Amino acid sequence: GGYSFSLAWAGDNLTEFMASAIACSKQTEGENKGKMTGLVFATGNHDAGRMRNRVLGDNPSDNAVKTLQKLYMSLPGPLCVYNGDELGLPQVKVPEHLRVDPCLNNRDGCRVPIPWDNEKPNMGFCSEDNEPFLPIHLIDQKYAVSAQEKDKNSLLSSYRTFADYRQSNEIMQKGGIELVEVSKKFIAFKRVHEGKEILCAFNLSKDYDYKLNLELYGGKQVQDFKEDLKKNEFDKKDFEVNGNSIKIPPEGCFIVECPKDFKVATRSYLEDLTPEGKLDVVTRPEKIADTEIRIKLEKIKNNYYKNHQPLQNPMYRNRGNGR
Repeated sequence: GGYSFSLAWAGDNLTEFMASAIACSKQTEGENKGKMTGLVFATGNHDAGRMRNRVLGDNPSDNAVKTLQKLYMSLPGPLCVYNGDELGLPQVKVPEHLRVDPCLNNRDGCRVPIPWDNEKPNMGFCSEDNEPFLPIHLIDQKYAVSAQEKDKNSLLSSYRTFADYRQSNEIMQKGGIELVEVSKKFIAFKRVHEGKEILCAFNLSKDYDYKLNLELYGGKQVQDFKEDLKKNEFDKKDFEVNGNSIKIPPEGCFIVECPKDFKVATRSYLEDLTPEGKLDVVTRPEKIADTEIRIKLEKIKNNYYKNHQPLQNPMYRNRGNGR
């Protein structure tokens, strides 16, 4: 298996990162040909910056953050959630005079303590007599756990609802994953288990609709299944279907347990890995069985690290490239 740690560094190219990790997890040679190796996806870490701003940019809507949370939770395998991403915490702009870590990119912005209770001193992180190691007061009180638990439409409530669905659904728990379509701001895949499928599509763009064109086995039309799809869609929201296409609105998602005869054709993503400019980095290329693809991904990874050196700060002197 492989720990997809570099996904925690992905920005607006997240969907391509994910697609590449998924594609590369399927072995192409040897006795395990066609089988998927274990994947562990991480939403972030204490160096990479907050998920919502890293992927969605400045001031994303709550709806966009909910879609991003569902995307991560729809992936197979264990999910590592960086603390605070379940609350949708933003990257905090910590003033220079209050920073603890002098390194690159204001890493303290994603290390500010968790706001537990907006009615208590220091938002419940520590007593009034103590001072948090970073300025917790810079976080908007609406993100506190206590505030979000009172709001059924909050980011935390949405996260918990989908986490319960993921935990209780056998396809989500045990199923494999097959890519359907990928572009810079869009990804669609299906989770598959014992003949049952869940189609998942995510549009991370804030500006445009995405027309997902599907090819169904047996010559059937998506339009023929509209009522069943609407009944089975996770959020029970309306959506536009025309022939074999489904329109995914900006910052929207479409997660549906497929009717019995609704079988979506999938595609291979491996051919898209060849241009070096396609990706910044894919994790653990040494785990990929196909030698040619592994060599290409090693070059991409090395080029990424070569162009992302830490600041020459005395605190980090003589520590190599810090990775």
